[in-house]
Amino acid sequence: MSAPQMHMALAPQFGLTSRERECLDVIQAHIARYRSSPSYDDIAVGLGVSSKSSIHRLVTGLEKRGHIVRQFGSKRSIALVGAAAAPLPGYTLPPTVEVALRAHCRKSGDDPADVIVDAVALFLDDAGERVASA
Repeated sequence: MSAPQMHMALAPQFGLTSRERECLDVIQAHIARYRSSPSYDDIAVGLGVSSKSSIHRLVTGLEKRGHIVRQFGSKRSIALVGAAAAPLPGYTLPPTVEVALRAHCRKSGDDPADVIVDAVALFLDDAGERVASA
């Protein structure tokens, strides 16, 4: 790792804009689901945008704030750093659902696992299944 890349990896993790947070959520969800880094096209689809320059700007912002690192000249080389790299619970959701879940939990302060348990319990209750209290 070169000196500038090392500096970026150690940069403080300053606050993110809402769009950068969404971008980070898409990257985390993609890596959790596919076990590989997303392409800019994958990120664009996850964010519902078509401009690769917008994706480049968001990814560069995440790197400058120390949430990710990239290997320049290599495709699909985004790696999560620090808290962003924390493993997800033992479930796999479609990336769009994962992004919506993370956004909800950021706003509400709920734990994602608790939201999933509640959602499944409500679904089963509506389906006429009885759910024992945990």
